[in-house]
Amino acid sequence: MTQSRSPCNQHPRLCALLLFFMFAPAIGLLIAVGRVLREIIPDPNLVHLLLAAPLLIALLVAGMLAGAIGWLLVMKRFVDKPILAKFFLSPPYVPAFSRLCSRMFYWAYRASS
Repeated sequence: MTQSRSPCNQHPRLCALLLFFMFAPAIGLLIAVGRVLREIIPDPNLVHLLLAAPLLIALLVAGMLAGAIGWLLVMKRFVDKPILAKFFLSPPYVPAFSRLCSRMFYWAYRASS
């Protein structure tokens, strides 16, 4: 993939907003769950850490997914559809995430019709 085709090179402000929208809820979820876990288990051992790691990774992914959906729903009011399509429908193609991104994009535009 050449740099000129990358949506982040063509639209750096949208890319920066996407990153902010993706990481803000993910980090917020991790902080909230971390505080709750600290209250429940004030002195964790190795077993607690190994059991909590998959939970925290899943929360990070869920928060990033929620942020991306939120960004798409907000930006579709201000940005043309072909520009947003570059972020969700263009390469690089990663099998599971490419299908998820395309479904999110088509869902967002089907929901508004």
